[in-house]
Amino acid sequence: MPFTIIVMTLLVIFMLAGVFPSPGGMQAAVFRTPVFMILLGLLTGALLWCAGKREPGTLRIASRLLHLGVVFLLAGALLGFVKGEKGSICLPLTAKHVLRKFTSEYDKVVTLDFGVSSQKFKVVYYDPEYRLYRTPTDSAEGRQRPLASACLNRKGVYDFGRHAGTIPASRLQDATTKEWLPRLALEDGLVLIMAPLTPRRYEAELCITEADGKMLEKPLSVNHPVDYGGWRFYLTSYDTERMRYIVVTAKRKPGLSVVTAGIWMMIVGTAMVCFRKREVGNASF
Repeated sequence: MPFTIIVMTLLVIFMLAGVFPSPGGMQAAVFRTPVFMILLGLLTGALLWCAGKREPGTLRIASRLLHLGVVFLLAGALLGFVKGEKGSICLPLTAKHVLRKFTSEYDKVVTLDFGVSSQKFKVVYYDPEYRLYRTPTDSAEGRQRPLASACLNRKGVYDFGRHAGTIPASRLQDATTKEWLPRLALEDGLVLIMAPLTPRRYEAELCITEADGKMLEKPLSVNHPVDYGGWRFYLTSYDTERMRYIVVTAKRKPGLSVVTAGIWMMIVGTAMVCFRKREVGNASF
């Protein structure tokens, strides 16, 4: 027990060193040092030794599940750390550009067993904010302070108070396309100008080109990644000016299933320990 406590204390010190920021963002380098790897190996050995100890009945099974669950967790995390890959991919919005290689975050060229591309992308914006000016010129809009500003309320109108009253949303939309107007002239030399739009969500379609040339189309959006061939693709950004490309983060974590198994082993082992304690408490009562 004292040996395990010492090893865990040293590991916590290493983890703290990797948490605090350092110039150049190199604080995470401590996790790749031989000393850290040796400490993880010692902790794994101690856990395996504890898992082999004899305990009575249900407690023995629970203890082994708990200790082996941590071992699986460490092994899966180590496998993902050593064999995992991560990098950003800039995909032009055209079917002609099929990407099969990219550079990882450690400047390693990674080759995919398939191709990825995208040609469909859409941004959905929040209802715009409008600002009320007194007939500004194009050169003065950036410096002139608005008389009032308003967002669309629940009644479907923009309320500018005493300056211009309420204006229905339909008046600020094109009658045919229903798109929001960038500018609307009012009476008494007043003008409404739409503020920069705020994206509500953006989504794309990721095209997977398999080795035999078959193409699969999968929806890709924020918090809804695409999984294929052991890789997971996240939509992280896009060209906000001309919408010519999207930015996708590609991740491969081969130890994820091992980590998941370890977590479930720990959950089951903890539940068995709690159930046994309740049994012992009821029996003593």
